[in-house]
Amino acid sequence: SYEPRALERVCEQAVQILVLWP
Repeated sequence: SYEPRALERVCEQAVQILVLWP
C-alpha cells in the first residue's frame, strides 16, 4: 500500500542526512 505520510518521513530523513553530510 502507498502512504503519502511515509514519503514525507523519507523526505525529512533525507534532509537530515544531507544536513549531516554536507
